[in-house]
Amino acid sequence: MELNLKNKLVLITGSTAGIGKGTAISFLKEGAKVIINGRSEENVNATVKELSALGTVYGIAADVADKAECEKLLNLS
Repeated sequence: MELNLKNKLVLITGSTAGIGKGTAISFLKEGAKVIINGRSEENVNATVKELSALGTVYGIAADVADKAECEKLLNLS
């Protein structure tokens, strides 16, 4: 399926397992660059390492239920 995602940057919250991780894999296979997010730094790093063979993957640990953590996630510069 062609989704025209080549070189697009996609943020997927809750992407260290389950549906979020599956979505990240699908987007990477479509050529997107993916930001992996989860609450645990350890899980984020492991997922980035695992999925990096599929394309460009970045990771940031942040709890999106916490305002300060959301701000951390949005200030990725």
